[in-house]
Formats: sequence, C-alpha cells, structure tokens
Amino acid sequence: MNTLIRVFFRTNLGFLLGWIVPLMVLLAASPSALYAANPSSAEVAALGRAISANLGTLVMYGHAPEPLGYATWILWELWIWLGLLGGVMIILLAVRLTRAMEEDGIVELIRVTGISNRTPVVAAALTVLLASGLFGFLCALILYAQMFKIEEFELAPSVLSGIGIAAMLAVYGGIGLLAAQLTPTARAARATGLSALAITYAFRVIADVYDFAWLRWLSPLGWRHILDPYLDNNVWPLAVFVLAIACLYAPTLAFTRDLGAFWGARAFRPQTTRVSEHAFNPVSLHWRLNRAIVLWWALSTIAIAICLFALIGEMDSLATTGTEMMDSMAQLLGDTELSSIFVRMMGTLLGILLSCAAIQTALATLRDETTGTLSLEVTSGGPRYRPLVVDWATAVLAGAATALAAAPLAALVTDWSMRSTYGDATNTSEIARAAFWAVLDQLPPVIALAGFAILCVGLSTRLAPLAWTVLGISGVITYFGELFQFPDWLLNASVFAWAAHQESATQWTGALTLVGIGVVTAAAGTLLRSRRDLVCT
Repeated sequence: MNTLIRVFFRTNLGFLLGWIVPLMVLLAASPSALYAANPSSAEVAALGRAISANLGTLVMYGHAPEPLGYATWILWELWIWLGLLGGVMIILLAVRLTRAMEEDGIVELIRVTGISNRTPVVAAALTVLLASGLFGFLCALILYAQMFKIEEFELAPSVLSGIGIAAMLAVYGGIGLLAAQLTPTARAARATGLSALAITYAFRVIADVYDFAWLRWLSPLGWRHILDPYLDNNVWPLAVFVLAIACLYAPTLAFTRDLGAFWGARAFRPQTTRVSEHAFNPVSLHWRLNRAIVLWWALSTIAIAICLFALIGEMDSLATTGTEMMDSMAQLLGDTELSSIFVRMMGTLLGILLSCAAIQTALATLRDETTGTLSLEVTSGGPRYRPLVVDWATAVLAGAATALAAAPLAALVTDWSMRSTYGDATNTSEIARAAFWAVLDQLPPVIALAGFAILCVGLSTRLAPLAWTVLGISGVITYFGELFQFPDWLLNASVFAWAAHQESATQWTGALTLVGIGVVTAAAGTLLRSRRDLVCT
C-alpha cells in the first residue's frame, strides 16, 4: 500500500506542482499587495462597508466578514479561488488515479502482482486525502507566515483556515472518486465531477444571495462563512465536515467492481444507431470522439458569460462608494472606469475558459496517440499530419463558435444590467459594445494556445503540460500584474494582453501576431510529430 501511494505521488508530481505552486504563490503575495494598496486598516474597513451590500461581490465571493480586516479580506476573496481551482485539481487527480488508469491498463498491471482488487482504490483515496491535506497545510503555513508583517494572521485562525481548505478539497476528491465509479470513461468522470463542482458553486451563490444559511452546509465553497476564521473561529463544524467526507468516501471503499465495470451501467445502455457510410471518415471520427467535451465546454462558457456580464451594473455601482474602492480597483487592472475594469475582468475570465477548452481539444491527439487509436488510423493509410490538423481545427472552430455565440449574449445582458441599475438615464450602448468585443478579443489567444499545445505534442508527449503552464502564467499576469506592479515587459508577456480593442484605440498588430503564432506553432508541431515515433502505453 505504501509503495503504491509513493508511486502515485511520484508519477503525478509534475501535475500537483503545476497546480499547487501557482496557487500558493497567489496566496503568499496577496496579503502584501493588499497591505501596499491599503496601508491603513481603516481603509480596508471602509472598503468592507462599501462592498458588503453589493450584489456583484456577493455572487462572486459571498458575504464579506464584518469587520473586514487584512486577514478576513484575504480569506474571503481567495477561499473561492482556492476552492474552485483546488477542486478542479483534486477531481482531475482522483479520476487520473482510478478510471483513467484503468483505461490505460495500469490498474490491470498492478493487480497481477497479487494485491487485492480493493487496494488500488484505497491507495487512490489515500493519495487524494494526503494531497488535500498537503494543500491545506501549505495554506495554513503561508497564512501564518504573514504574521511577520501583518499581526492579524494569528496561528489558531490560520490553522483553522488550512484545515477548512483541506476538508473542502477532500470533499471534491471524494466526488471525483465517486464519479469514476459511476461512469464508464475518464472523460465522463471528469465531466461529472466538474459539473458537481459547478453545482456546489451555484448552491453557495443561492445561499448568500437569498440568505439560506442551511444551504451553505451543502457547498464546501460556503464553509468559510461557517468556520469564520479570524473572527469567531468556529471549530465544531469540522466534525460535520469530517462526517461528510467519510460518507463520500465510504461507497468507493466499501464496494468493489471488475475492471472496466461501473455502477451506473443501467444509465449507459448501449444504443444502436444507423450511421451513413459518409460518417466513417477521419474528420467525423475525431468529431465523434471529442463532441461531448466540446459541447460541454461551449454550453458552460456561454452560461458563465451570461451570469458574469449580468453583474456589470451592480459592480459598476461601486463607483459611488468612494475613492478608496476606485483606487484599489484601478490598481488591480490599471484603469479608472469601473465598467471598463469589470468588462475586461469578465472577458479575460471567459478567455481563460475558452483557452482551457481549446487546449483540451487540441491535446485530444495526445490521448489518441497514447491509447493506440492514432496508430490504427495511421496504419489504415491516412497521412500522419491529418489527426493533428483536425484536432487543432476543431479546437479553433469550437472556440470561435462559442465566442460568437457568447459575445452578443454578453452585450445584451450587460445592457440589461446597466439599465436595471441606472435606468434609461445612462447610455449603455458603449458598455454593451465593450462587452461584445471583450469576448471576441479572446479568439487570438485561443488560436495561439491551441497551436502551442500542438507544438508541445509534436515535440514530445511529455511536454503537453507546458501548454497548461503558459495559460496559467498568462492568467496570473493579467489578473494580478498591475496589483503586484509587474514591469511592462512582463505584463505584455501574457497572451491576454494583446486585445485588439483597447481603451484608447483599436490595434490589430498584437491580435494578428497571436493568430500567426498559433498557425506557425500548429504547423511546426504537425511537422515534428510526423517525423518522430508514436508512443503507445
């Protein structure tokens, strides 16, 4: 058992570091940035009074603690990000250690060593729990380390925060393990787990907007309000959280199943469909293999776009709360108009989602290569470059279609939100137009990152994580570069910094450069992979 857990950690070390390190850097840098922007605790308290009744911040982060200090501000703002991004990490890890390993044949190799059928699942569950605990421990350590500069970060509340974050991730890890048992494929398990994560976020929003205190217990993203670190420091809810974790992990550990079997077999009965002979071509094959994930990303992105841009009016009303809020938000994104700031924030967030979808679709060729599907396609007489070209084109076209559908909807809900807040007295067409282009301006980064993903696969199957690394670094630079006062050359290094429609003028040079980078890197990756051996696991 111990050996298997060590193997799981060793083989997923790069994956874990790629997620944990950026999040810990964000957590470590945020208190200092907040202190630099607001050196007086009175200014932070004033900001708290300004934003406590705002619907936009309520939906995004929940109820602000009262009184709002440095420590409570950081935890209030970052709990959601740590929960969402950490939840994605732990769900993907849980699926990787269970259903994905079964698909790759690794679990079968492990079982032939003589261990019981339950041992790999138990080892996977323990690995998920240990990873969650490590994440929470690092959060507690980083929070307490801020004590050397800001006295509010005391030991006991920092430890309570770390335990709460670890419990939150452990819940999502249990959801990922359950999803792997309930679904027939790793892709379906990931979609199920991430959908559950989205549902818990919706529960948290409903609980905060309509003040349903009992509903916060059903969403780990709302547990910060229950624990209330640095204020009430409620310890007793941890017992309830541990019980919830035990209930989530119990079915996975108590029941065994055969390799390839799944508990939801009745819900996935095979269906016979008539397919024309024209459907049996490489393009339609790749579409049939990728259509579920493409449609899932498209519908999710459009729904998120509608929800986010519907908050523009509420967020813009923060301009009436005083100069402190304006100065802080201007420092965050380097602008002075709150409507422009939030339109850019929402547009960049949608760009990150579109880029995630494009990278995952482009990297489908990596999955086909490692599982042997690509070998079968190549040996049938097709050119070796075609799968990469088809996957890159699918990623780009899917991103373009999603952006074209989301952009007018974003403009419409922005116009509605501004009119609902200010009435007909204000001219909303300019802000709605900015929202429209804020979405469409994300297409060049999508094309560039999809092409870079193809280049990584073309060089080596082991370089695929680099595509995600570039996306993560660009997102951090764009969102926090102004706040952390990064130099201009570093701010311009982000792929999201070259939007064609800037505040002052329209500049197509950067956008066209990104499109060119996407085309060139995709062509280079296609050429490089056609000259190397295929890797099958």
